[in-house]
Formats: sequence, C-alpha cells, structure tokens
Amino acid sequence: MNKDDLCRKDVEVKFTVALSSGDSNTPGSITEMEEQVKLKNWEKERFVEDIKREEDLLKQVKDSFSNQKQQLLDYITQSPASKVHSQYRSILSETSAT
Repeated sequence: MNKDDLCRKDVEVKFTVALSSGDSNTPGSITEMEEQVKLKNWEKERFVEDIKREEDLLKQVKDSFSNQKQQLLDYITQSPASKVHSQYRSILSETSAT
C-alpha cells in the first residue's frame, strides 16, 4: 500500500444549493403552492355541495309546482262552470255541424 491509497477514500459529499428568492422551486413557495391547492380543493368541495343543495331545492320547487298545477287542473275540470262551458261547446259544435 502506498501513501495515496491510505489517504484516498470514496466519500459521498453533498452540497446544499442556495436558491434565489425568486425561484419558484424554493421550499417556501412549494409549501405556499400546496396550501393554495388545499384551499382550492376545499373551495371546490364547497361549490359542489352548494350546487347539490341548489339542485335538490330546484327539484322540490318543480315537484311542488307540478303538484299544484295538477290540483288546479283537476279543480277546473271538476267545477260546475267547466261543465257548463263544455256543454256550451258541445251545443256549439252540434249547431255548426248541421
């Protein structure tokens, strides 16, 4: 063994890299971006929930309207004025046919 073999060893050396403050890959900006992503995901979840509630409310209102409309039509078709009106129409159609 010579003197160079004793002094020379393979040693792994790591150097830290100083990043400029404007670099978008700095740990601070990465953390900030992760927080923004979390915030956007949270906002998205709230919007999806709001849309679901609004769709449910719209469905309830449409169903209620449809029900009230049907009740009104049933009332109109069963009222005496409607019967008189339908009799009047049948009389008119008979007279126009002759």
